[in-house]
Amino acid sequence: MLEARNITKEYGHIVALSDLSLSIPDGTIVGLIGPNGSGKTTFIDLVTGFSKPSQGELFFKGERIGGRRPHEISRLGIGRTFQETRVFKKMTLLENMLVASPTLERSESIERARDQLKWVGLSGLEDRQASALSYGQQKLLEFVRTLMSDPTFVLLDEPTAGISPFLTQRMLESFRALRDKGKTLVIIEHNMDVISCVCERAVVLQHGQKIAEGSPAEIQRNSTVQDAYLGGG
Repeated sequence: MLEARNITKEYGHIVALSDLSLSIPDGTIVGLIGPNGSGKTTFIDLVTGFSKPSQGELFFKGERIGGRRPHEISRLGIGRTFQETRVFKKMTLLENMLVASPTLERSESIERARDQLKWVGLSGLEDRQASALSYGQQKLLEFVRTLMSDPTFVLLDEPTAGISPFLTQRMLESFRALRDKGKTLVIIEHNMDVISCVCERAVVLQHGQKIAEGSPAEIQRNSTVQDAYLGGG
C-alpha cells in the first residue's frame, strides 16, 4: 500500500528523518512508536504532502507521491488526523463533516455525515457547535471527518492521547472495523496497550531512524527498544 525508500528530511542542520525505509501492507494496522522528536509526525507530514522529502522516494500503490501537494494526495485515497485536534470550533458537527466532502451531492453528504457521527456515538449532536464537545469527542469528530472522503489509507497521529478509557475503547473498535472493511491504518501512539490491542506490526523510530520492526510482542521484548523507549528491561 505504502512504501518509503531511503527517506531523509532535513530542516537546516536538523535531521528529522534519516534514510528511512519501510513498507505498509494493504489491509493492516501498523503502529508507529518512538520517543518525542523521533520523526513520527514528520513521516506523516511527508506522506500527506505537508512537507517534502529532502532525499528518497515515497510510493502509494506503486505511484510516486513524494513532494505532491496535500489535496492531490488526498484524492489518491489518503487521509489523516493531527496530533492536536483541528476541528472548526465555531461550526456545528454536521458542518465540520460537510467541509470534508465537497464533491458529493448535498443530500448524499448529509446522509453520510450523519451515519459516520452515529457510528462513533455522536448521533444527536449534529447541530451542536464543535466547541461544546469534550476533547475526546473532538478527536472522534476529527477522526470521522477524515473518513468522509472514504480514504483507503488512514494515518492517525496520537488518536487516543488525552481521552477517556471509554472513548479510547470506542476508537479501537472503530479501527478494527475499518481494517475489516479493507482499510489500511498507521497509528502513532505512546500507549503500548493500544498498539498491542489493534496493531499487527509496529515500527519504532529513534532520532529519525528505524531501530526495530515486528509484532507488538516482539517489539516489547526487543532490548534496543526497551533501552531507547520503554524504560529498560
